[in-house]
Amino acid sequence: MPYLLRVQINSSYGSDVDHGGAMGEQGNERIGDISVCLHLRPIFTRLVPHHSRITGLSVGAWSQLDLEIVLDRGPHPDSLAAAISLVPPIEFWANHDTHYPIEFGLRCVQCRQSLSWPQADLFDLDSLER
Repeated sequence: MPYLLRVQINSSYGSDVDHGGAMGEQGNERIGDISVCLHLRPIFTRLVPHHSRITGLSVGAWSQLDLEIVLDRGPHPDSLAAAISLVPPIEFWANHDTHYPIEFGLRCVQCRQSLSWPQADLFDLDSLER
C-alpha cells in the first residue's frame, strides 16, 4: 500500500509537474501529497528533504512507470549500493540516451514508481550522514 507524504516541489526549475489537482501554490514552491510506495519510501525519506529536493513529478512518464519523482540531485551509484540493499522489487537504472534527461534512478517494479536524479550532480550518501 502506498504511503502518503506531504512534499514541497521546487517549481523554479520550470519542470512540468503533473499533480492531478492535489497541489496548492505557495510562493515558489508547490505543496501537495504524493503516494510513495513502501519499497521506495526508506530511501526517499533519507534523501528528501535532507539532501535532495523534488523538482518534478511525472504521471505515466514511460510505459513501465505510473509515477516518477524527479530530484534535483542524488547519490552516486556506488554510495547508494553501500547504503541500502537493492533487492527486488527495487532496481537501479541509468539512462545514457541523450534524447532524454541523463539520469540515475531507482524503480519499484511491483508498484511502478521511480526516483530519479541527474547524473551531473551526485553526492556520497554515507559522508553526508556522518
